[in-house]
Amino acid sequence: MGLVLWGGILTIFLLVTRQLEILKKMKLGSGTLIFLVVALPWYWLCYQANGYRFIGEFLMRHNLERFTTTRFQHTQPFWFYFAVLFAGFFPWIFQVISPARRFFKKRLRISSKAEAKELYIWLWVLVPLLFFSLSRSKLPGYILPVAPSMALLIASEFELFLTDNPEGRGKKWFSWAAFFQALCVCLLGAVLPIIKDRLNIEIGPFVPQMEGLLIGVGSLGMIFVCWRRVQQLLACYLIGTGLMVILITHQIIPQIDHIESARKLAAVLKQEGFVDQTILILGLPRRIEYGLNFYLNTTTKIIYSENELSSGEKEIFLIAPHSFESKSLLLHFVVKSETVFNNQKIMKVIPLPHYTTAKEPSRVRPQPQPLKRPAEASMQMEAGDFSLEVQSCRDREGLVSKWQTARTLWRSRARLSRDT
Repeated sequence: MGLVLWGGILTIFLLVTRQLEILKKMKLGSGTLIFLVVALPWYWLCYQANGYRFIGEFLMRHNLERFTTTRFQHTQPFWFYFAVLFAGFFPWIFQVISPARRFFKKRLRISSKAEAKELYIWLWVLVPLLFFSLSRSKLPGYILPVAPSMALLIASEFELFLTDNPEGRGKKWFSWAAFFQALCVCLLGAVLPIIKDRLNIEIGPFVPQMEGLLIGVGSLGMIFVCWRRVQQLLACYLIGTGLMVILITHQIIPQIDHIESARKLAAVLKQEGFVDQTILILGLPRRIEYGLNFYLNTTTKIIYSENELSSGEKEIFLIAPHSFESKSLLLHFVVKSETVFNNQKIMKVIPLPHYTTAKEPSRVRPQPQPLKRPAEASMQMEAGDFSLEVQSCRDREGLVSKWQTARTLWRSRARLSRDT
């Protein structure tokens, strides 16, 4: 897929600029050799370990099928990656407005090396963006190749206004974009306490620090824009970004690590006796499956109904939400152990056929008997006691004496019942 993107970008660039001499400067021979030395060993080792299955799974299924089908249930609208790009580069995305205006105004008319360089960077942004927008399956991480080119566009815009002092109209566009950028940062800090419960990660304890940092950086940014201090504005953003990175890496990530990562869940499974048993996941995100596959070096399976539980295994680990309660599960399985970890219920279950074979013989449910009179019930009780003693007694003479005693007692009670 990377070769397709690179080849598409280079082909369009050469067709627009007609600078074929660039091919001689690119050193395609040595570059191809370096590429093969870096990438080929990994592909070869994977093929050696998995055979043709690696080609079928990795190249065919997870590349071609993901692009052309909705098999993996990641369908999104065409504009999905434009929204991802805006959110992922917020608030720096506003610095792209001015170079985008210049690029589309020129209509692909290239007259200098600087313009050719800017064209190549824009193709680096647009080709992957449009290519993956046409895909039937969409995930945010697919457009990571766009990140370096976006960073170059933003950095070149700051560099342009720090060194060349461009014309007044372009400077006005930059000033308005920078002011709106700072205003959005400030507003984000103001609304963060309101939207914190709608986020998919828990940041409640850190909202005051993040709110203060965003409002402070945004307010200073607006002041520096009004004073036309681009260097101070850039320094303010860099310091604010550094402080936010420290806050995220030292406080927020350790707090959400046990929620987002399956590493600790894997450790709990090992404590519960996991060796190579089947692990089934019910009603939990797919990241749990991927994480346990990695940390336990096994293959877990997501099930969508209790009916998918197989009774052919001797021992199964079932991971479900903490609120999971199933009476039907107890009809076919015995819960050997149950542990709760981070709102997840870990149950070690054994199918009833294996449980009864290993633990005790299967029991026959007694049939209901009709009610009898007290005398008949008493006689039946004595006969039942006798039958139990016959099973446990191995001495023949003891059996005869016990039989005679029981018969005499039974006859005496029968006469007594007739007399009354």
